[in-house]
Amino acid sequence: LDILEIQNFNIAIESGESFVSFDVKNNSTEPTYVEYIKVLLYDKDDSLIITTYGYIGKNIDGLETIHTEVDVNIDLSKASRVSYERM
Repeated sequence: LDILEIQNFNIAIESGESFVSFDVKNNSTEPTYVEYIKVLLYDKDDSLIITTYGYIGKNIDGLETIHTEVDVNIDLSKASRVSYERM
């Protein structure tokens, strides 16, 4: 994610559906444009459960942190590992 840092990642589950939320911090002093953050969630056996995308679609100012949430239509209670990619 180069100059970006993902913080405060959370999975909330209700009635078999989930959402993920997280903060994206620009650790640079310069603004940077981010279209999406690709989120990959894996189970304890390291099998991919789902790939989803957190939409940002704007410049993140230097040292700014923004929050995003993504609705997911499956139960993520078995998720044990997450990875991210900047898109």
